[in-house]
Amino acid sequence: MRPVKQLVFLLFAALPMMAGSSGTVTLVYVPVAGTPTLGETALIALALLLPVLAFRSLRSMNGGRGMAALLVAGGLLALEAVSGYHMLPTMKALVPSVSLSNPAGGTVSNVSVASGVPQLATNTSGVRLLLQSVNWTSVSSGWQPTTGTGYCSTGLFLDPAAACSLAITFVGAQ
Repeated sequence: MRPVKQLVFLLFAALPMMAGSSGTVTLVYVPVAGTPTLGETALIALALLLPVLAFRSLRSMNGGRGMAALLVAGGLLALEAVSGYHMLPTMKALVPSVSLSNPAGGTVSNVSVASGVPQLATNTSGVRLLLQSVNWTSVSSGWQPTTGTGYCSTGLFLDPAAACSLAITFVGAQ
């Protein structure tokens, strides 16, 4: 009799998760001033200069000739890795997505998020964006917005082509 009671309890406890809960979110985003960095040609020159200096330094050391040969082999492997040739195909899941496309900033309203189906908010504007506000409304009882690394939250910076997730998590009946 006891295992039957436990099974019934588990079934009733899982009902809210099976009910297909959802929430609605509104995102407000603004552009951010760029961060100064080295230009592309300066980075290429630096990337070419570093291995040459390392090779010369290792070659002049006692017993460093073998290490220099390993450095060259590693450099060739790294060059092959970044050349664009991939031995294994890349697999991607189809995830619903919201596009943050206005470079001047904007608002995306009434984004529906269902339990078990996260939405991606992707920065397609071409500029760095700041999520100024992430407002959740109409979240089902017992559920709350998922937080943490990779999830959309107020104050999050999104670089061009970067994305964050919008999801809800079951926390128990309230």
